[in-house]
Amino acid sequence: MQLKVVLVVVLLALVQLAALHNNHNLAVGWRECGDRLLYRERVQQKFKFLGTRTAYLHYPSLGISNSTITYILALNESRGGYASVLGGGVGRTYVTLRFRSGFSRGIKFVVEIYGK
Repeated sequence: MQLKVVLVVVLLALVQLAALHNNHNLAVGWRECGDRLLYRERVQQKFKFLGTRTAYLHYPSLGISNSTITYILALNESRGGYASVLGGGVGRTYVTLRFRSGFSRGIKFVVEIYGK
């Protein structure tokens, strides 16, 4: 009986540990020799009680970029949520990213865009 209780506790601990490491980072493309950091920004919104948040990032924010994007990295610094590419991206000179929070969570991503 005690062995079953210990196994259940260990199983629950492993499930919690797996949930903590589920960070939903986004990495599109690859870093190449000669790449430079084109853009870096923190996308952040506070939580919404019993709801989700959505944010958008447009690169370049104004004007036109002559640099071709080779790698997009969005690191999730919160629990839950995800990032996705809506338009443009690798091989293009522009990108639009959408960020969605988890239920009753906020958004906290660091975005880096590399290119030539």
